[in-house]
Amino acid sequence: MEIFLLIVIGIIILIVKGVSKGKKTTESWEMAAEAMDLSFQKSQGGWHTLSGIINGLQVSAKQAPSTQGNSRAPSIRYSAMLPKALPFEIRITPSRFSSVVQNRTAHRFNMDDRAFDSEFIVESRDPTAVRAFLDRDKRNLLRNLFERFDDLTLTEAGLVVSRHIPQADESRLVRDMTRLVKDTREIFLAQPKGAEKPTPPPLPKEEKKNKKKPEVPVEVTEADITEPAETPAAIIKEHTAEIEEMVPEPLKSSPVEEAPVSEPEAVSTPVVPEVKLTPTESVIAAFADVSNRYEFQKAFNEELKDTEYEGVLHLTGVERYSMDRLLGRGPGIRATFELGETGEGETLTLVAALHDASQLGAMRSEVGNEFPIYGKLIACDSFENTLFLMTPAPEKPEPALEAATTSYAYTPYASKIG
Repeated sequence: MEIFLLIVIGIIILIVKGVSKGKKTTESWEMAAEAMDLSFQKSQGGWHTLSGIINGLQVSAKQAPSTQGNSRAPSIRYSAMLPKALPFEIRITPSRFSSVVQNRTAHRFNMDDRAFDSEFIVESRDPTAVRAFLDRDKRNLLRNLFERFDDLTLTEAGLVVSRHIPQADESRLVRDMTRLVKDTREIFLAQPKGAEKPTPPPLPKEEKKNKKKPEVPVEVTEADITEPAETPAAIIKEHTAEIEEMVPEPLKSSPVEEAPVSEPEAVSTPVVPEVKLTPTESVIAAFADVSNRYEFQKAFNEELKDTEYEGVLHLTGVERYSMDRLLGRGPGIRATFELGETGEGETLTLVAALHDASQLGAMRSEVGNEFPIYGKLIACDSFENTLFLMTPAPEKPEPALEAATTSYAYTPYASKIG
């Protein structure tokens, strides 16, 4: 009887834990849907789904059984579909899953890129169009994206990636979807470099005004050769008397006054003022010569880590977080800002941890505006070209000042800038 009672109690505990875990997962997906302005659905089987439109792409995130081999472990599948498919057929999948790729081997071909061809299988009925579409920059984007996820499929309709984890918090969902949308737009919708600003033809060189005429050789004959003429000095000496008679008397006695010679004025070298970079320009300058992830991480560690940053940046998104591997334990607000571009033209972003989670609604109203931010740079993500900043923890107000500090403008990360 006691054993039966223990079994019942154990079953009840497992059921309670399962319900609590499922409720927490549902809350994470609901918060992610709210942060990205997507719709949330939960099926009868307990699967969660997000769907909607971001930056013109039809996106979705859903829990589903894994499609890798015979595994049925749950995974999270993200997709970003184009409003209009490409005019040619294309399918790219990882080569390590070749056993489950569709039987279209007759249309497989290589991209003549050893690193890319070793990781992916490319299939199409129009290899010429695919090679023109999938240049080296786009191939590198796909390789970097595949490093962050466990599976990837690119077709003429869009891009699909998967992460083989049973669940994810709202921060992970938002980061994964943001990265997928960014890379999908760069692969399918971005114009080739230099397409918007074609290089104008060189202007014709102007002919020099004082162009020398070609010298014509002069032939000298014996008839042209004469005796050397008298020098000017000899002529003046011979006719001195005649010249003196021609000069008026007043001029003979008056001495010739020499014009005073003025010393040249000292030319002072203008002092060029030292150009002082703003905090934002200093951060961007640290990545001016960066060309890969290793150099990105090295530049951050040597020049920016544990330094303070203060500036006004464009706020692009906010989300609530409860636990983050870089920002630590919440609850707090994860705010994303635009910093600029790296030396390779990649977008550089800043993610700041704001401690007052109750101001999430106020922060959402600021998305799209310039917003002051202050704190210490603590880490970077070289895969996503992202820097992480920790704002100062708010001081606990005195009881008499509580009413005056309820406004969002008094928080440390906003009040450091006037």
